Formats: sequence, C-alpha cells, structure tokens
Amino acid sequence: PYNVLDVYTTYAANALLGGAGRAYARVRLWPSTVYPLGRVAYLKPERGGNASITVRGILGLEPFETQALFNSSLIRGRLLEKYDYYACLLTDTQARALGVDVGDAIDFYGMKLLVVGILSSQALGQVRDLDDLAVTPLDPRTIPQYAVAQTQDIAYPLSYDDVLIIPSALALDLGGSVWSVAVYLNVPPTERETLASLLAKTFEVPVYAGAPAGVKSFSRIVTWSLLGWELVAVLLTIGCLNIVITFMAAVRERTRDIMVYSALGLPPRG
Repeated sequence: PYNVLDVYTTYAANALLGGAGRAYARVRLWPSTVYPLGRVAYLKPERGGNASITVRGILGLEPFETQALFNSSLIRGRLLEKYDYYACLLTDTQARALGVDVGDAIDFYGMKLLVVGILSSQALGQVRDLDDLAVTPLDPRTIPQYAVAQTQDIAYPLSYDDVLIIPSALALDLGGSVWSVAVYLNVPPTERETLASLLAKTFEVPVYAGAPAGVKSFSRIVTWSLLGWELVAVLLTIGCLNIVITFMAAVRERTRDIMVYSALGLPPRG
C-alpha cells in the first residue's frame, strides 16, 4: 500500500548511474489468504505428508543480491542464480519444520518450488539494510490496509522465518511490487554521497548511503534544505501576502473618498 516504485525505476537508475554502479529491485508480496490472525500462505513438502508451515510474506530478490546479502548465512546448497525461476531459499528453521533439504521441492500455491539453499536463521538476524532494518517485507499485521486486527502502531519487517525467498521475476509475476531498490556502487566513498543526492533528487525518495563515517540519509527535501532553496517558497508566499494586504488596506481606507467622487460623477482615477 505504500509502494511508489516499480521495476522501471531500476532501469532509470541504471541509466543514471552509468558505469558507477547497478541497481537491483527488491520485490515484496503478501499472501492473499486471510485468516483470523492475518494473511498467511502454507508451505508443504511436495512429496506429501502432514508437515506444513505458514509464511506471512514473500521476498523476491535478484541473484546478485542473494550473494551480497546471504553469502555468510548459507549453510548448504547454493544461492539463487541467473536462470532460477521456480526456486526458493529456506531458513534452517523452515527446512527442519517441513522435513526438507536441498534438492527437495515444496508446494506453494500449487507451484512446485525447488529448494536450492538453506540459510541460518541465527545468521540472518544480523542481515540488515542501511536503515538498520531487515530487508524482509513489512508484517501485514502492522499494516492497517491488510491487518485483520492491527497489533502494532508502527509497521515493522517480518522475521526471516516468516518469509519465503524466491527470484524477483517470479515474485513480480505473482503480483508483487517493488518496495525498495538496492544500489551497489563501484566508486570511491567520496563520490557516493554525490550519487546518493542525485538519486534522491531524481526519484524524490529517501536514499541511504553507506560511508566510512556511517550511514547518511538523503532526500529531495533535505537536499533543498542544505542548499537553502526551501526558503524561496516561504519568501514568495510572504511577499505575495504583503502585496495583497497592502492593496486591500489602501482600497478600504479610500472607500469613502471613492464613493464621494463617484457621486460627483468623477471617474475612479480622478
């Protein structure tokens, strides 16, 4: 419900960056099935059995991003690759609950997804974005438009054990939306802030940039503030109001004179 990006944003960002970096879309999708506790989807082993788990969100990532984010969290198997489509990554908690391993398949909305890798739930707890939040979709129970009974006032990301990780192409085809774009730069740290500011002004969205001194946030409003441009609108408004008030006061003060001149047949201009 808060989406302002789409897949074409990555194309525009890549064109803007040129050879300075590359942008990757992150796709989120919430299950369409609504139960008393909110939106959930069931995962089951494809071979059958009574084992099943629920997930509250689907995260679609491009192969490069899985390598960048989860390389240190991989327990066995591999991460997503270029031609993966009906594939998924599970946490060790999910795999244990389902009784599946690398090479097995799970059933997701009638689709057969191949488990290509198992990730450590504990290690995933340390995987955070530059805004210090997990890269997972928001918990639908904290979103007014999706929540059956909202449990929190602030929307917060799901834990990785409540999320199914699939290729971004599949997530988009299932109706997912781009909720953020990750940009990986190959320029010196001194140039990152310039590019971050350019992206913020171009797309009018908040941009976080990693720097040796820490993480910095950029937005069009902040950029205008730093340049002093935000004062222009205020000054123009004040100036226009002063002009209007001055003319209204002048007319009001001379209303009696205008009426006398009009009664004598003199034109308003004298």
